[in-house]
Order: sequence, then structure tokens, then C-alpha cells
Amino acid sequence: KDLPNSLQNEELFLLYQPQVDSESNKIIGAEALIRWNHPELGIISPYEFIPIAEETLQIISIGKWTLEQACKQMKRWHALGYSHLKIGVNLSAKEFEQEDFVKSISSTLTNTGLPASSLDLELTERIAMMD
Repeated sequence: KDLPNSLQNEELFLLYQPQVDSESNKIIGAEALIRWNHPELGIISPYEFIPIAEETLQIISIGKWTLEQACKQMKRWHALGYSHLKIGVNLSAKEFEQEDFVKSISSTLTNTGLPASSLDLELTERIAMMD
């Protein structure tokens, strides 16, 4: 019941898991991982709240926020000289089904100044299995 206010209350945050090239052992990017810092329950895993967000379509606004924050962070890393890095962002089936899906991503890239080549969109297995 607290999920609808989590975004405006700034309770959602991203962690960045490094992605390492297995041959060179160098960091080549990061995956943005969302978490919810609930005021009473503490840190909540996306496995617990994303299904609810999908059912209620709150995933659309959460997904847009996640993409924007991840792109902004990667742009900051690029400005610090790490322009070879890419950011991976997970997508929900509900986001993928939106009519303005491509336009929304393109707009976020334009607004943040992040090159499209620096963004990896990661589709969940559920999306890959859709007809």
C-alpha cells in the first residue's frame, strides 16, 4: 500500500553492480539495480515490489525514473573519463508493451545526453518468452 508514494517520497534508489570482462578482468559497465528503502520495513528487494508495481502499472513511472537516474549516473561517469562504460537497465514486460516505449527511451537519452551506444536494455525472461 506504500508503493504508490515511494517514488515521490524518494524512497527508491539504485545500486550499481559492476560488469567485468572475463578476458581482460576490466570493468566494462554497470547494471542498475533498484531497491526500495521503506520507512518502516527497511530495504525491500525488487523481487518483492516489482510484481506489485507491474500489476498496478506503477512500473511505468518507476521504470522511467530508473532509466533516467541510471543514464544520468552513467553520464557523470563519462564526464569523469570513463566514457567506455555502458549502463544496463532491466525492463519490465509492462514497459516493453507501452506504445511510447521507444520514444520514451529516446527522449531520456536526449535529455540526459547519454549516447544510445552506452545503454544496454535488459529484457527479463518473461518478455523473451512472450509471443
